[in-house]
Formats: sequence, C-alpha cells, structure tokens
Amino acid sequence: MTTEQRTQLENAISKGYFHSSSLRMREGLLLYRKHFKDFALFALLVPFVGSVFTILGLGWIGTILLTLIISPVLNAGFYLAAHSVMEGGDWDFKRFFGAIPQAGPLVLNNLLGILITGIVMLPIYYLFQRIGFMDWYQEVLNNPVNPPEPPQMSSTDSTVFFLNLVPLIYLQVGFSWAYPLILFWGANSLEALELSRRLVTKRWGAQFMLLLTFFSLFMLVSILLSPLAIAAPGLANVVSFGLFLILPWVYCSLYLGFRGALTPRVEE
Repeated sequence: MTTEQRTQLENAISKGYFHSSSLRMREGLLLYRKHFKDFALFALLVPFVGSVFTILGLGWIGTILLTLIISPVLNAGFYLAAHSVMEGGDWDFKRFFGAIPQAGPLVLNNLLGILITGIVMLPIYYLFQRIGFMDWYQEVLNNPVNPPEPPQMSSTDSTVFFLNLVPLIYLQVGFSWAYPLILFWGANSLEALELSRRLVTKRWGAQFMLLLTFFSLFMLVSILLSPLAIAAPGLANVVSFGLFLILPWVYCSLYLGFRGALTPRVEE
C-alpha cells in the first residue's frame, strides 16, 4: 500500500463517506446484468467443484480445500470482474481468475478471519456444551429420522447467547471489505481485516443492512425451494444451484460500496 493510498484511506475513516444499502443493491444489480451470463457461469464454479469433490469421495478434505483455499480465490474474482466492468476496458472472462497470483494473501486472510471468528465464538461453544446442545446435535446426526427434543435454554442462557452474537456480527460485517483492500490497495492479510473493520465501522449500519438484505433474500429463496426438496429431492439439489446466482449481485454491490467509500463524490 502506497503512502498516498494510506492517506486516502485514513481520510475516509476519519471523515466518513456516503454509503446506502438500497443504492448499492440497485447499482450492483445493474452491474451484474451487464455481463449476467459470465457472472452466473462463474458463480456456479464453487458448487460445481464441491460436487466434484463429493463424487471423488474426498469428504472433509474436500470441504477444507473448498472452504479454506478455493473459495477465497474464486470469490475474490467477483471483485476483479466488477472492477473491470466499471473501468470500461475490454471484457475478458479470464478476469474472474485474476486473483490467482494473490492467492496466498487471500487464503491467509480467510484463515485469519475464521480464526478470529472461532475465538469470538468460544463463549457460545461453551454455553452449548454446558446445556447439552452439542450432545443433542450428535444424537440428531446419528438418528435424523427420529431426533430427540432439543435442550432448552434458560432466560439467562438466552441473554448470554445473544450478547455473544453482538461482537460476532460486528466483526463479520466489519471484515467484509478485506478482499478488495488486498486486491486493489495492496494491504497484507492481517492489515486488510483491521483496515476493513475501521472503514466499515464509519457506516456499519448501512453495510449491515446490505448484507442482511442479501441474507434474507437467500433464506427466502431457500424456503421457497423447501417444498420441492420434499417432492423431488434430486431436482431440488439441481435447482438449489440457482442460489449461487445471488452471489455476483452481492459482490458487485460490495465492490461498488468499497469503490464509493474511497472515491469521494457527491451523491443524492
């Protein structure tokens, strides 16, 4: 990261910037639509790779490879593609794979984010362990046809649980611009997490609403697919791939929010 970039970033952190969840969603959809077929095709790569790993019988090894190594690099490609469209250059599908040279910092950033999240979730884990939730979950896995009743939380347990969700949600939203800071601003893996948190905190509410809206949309589509999963499980598995078509919209919107935060302009 150059001195000029760091100064610009610190100015955005100290002075604030314009950020609107509804506007970024609209702009993100327009950006997505400009190359819908390419974005959609690329979005299906992650579930396709996951399916191949399942067919190959890789089990937990495949899950680790997909979650910790492959997904961060592929997801970063959405930012590069969105940037390419915004810059107005010649469109090239290969741009989606442009994050491969930066795979190391992206994978390490993902690992650090997971590690920090795990540390923050430790109180929740110990709470679940104490009330017997972990044992109940294991019994459900062993007997999914006739699962036992879940353990009940006391009012104190519920309060502790929700209080521990606060730092977890805060950090998950705060880390959401870490990838573009690595890709476009040359931040290192750990620095990207902290700078993203500081930058997002200035307009945390707008970023939270943006991510919450997409999460709600994802859940709504999942619920609508539930009857199909009961009636035709095989077809439902195929149709569920369509959920991944929401991802390009998410990343295009996040990219435009990041771009707007570090490119001061007058917006209505």
